[in-house]
Amino acid sequence: VRPAAPLRPAPALLVALLAVNAVAAVIAGLAAGRMTSGRSLYTVFLLAIIPSMSSIIPVMNGTAPIGEPQWYLVARPVVILLGILIGCVLDRRQSDALSLPG
Repeated sequence: VRPAAPLRPAPALLVALLAVNAVAAVIAGLAAGRMTSGRSLYTVFLLAIIPSMSSIIPVMNGTAPIGEPQWYLVARPVVILLGILIGCVLDRRQSDALSLPG
């Protein structure tokens, strides 16, 4: 009796998971933008690093969960980091537009 091969998620599923992560990261960026209004973008960058660290650790250690391809491991922290920064920039632009007179 041979052991069963590990299940590998379909690439379409991994892309869908990245899309969900991106939407959630933009929403988190909007919240981070609200919390850090009046502070530098450096503060926002630090807040963006914190949630993406859980995705960066497997890439740095080289310990991928069984079945996850390398491209997904690298793309996930990048998507999270960029999504949070984009959400924050969007919030900053919106708050700057609302605060302009006239």
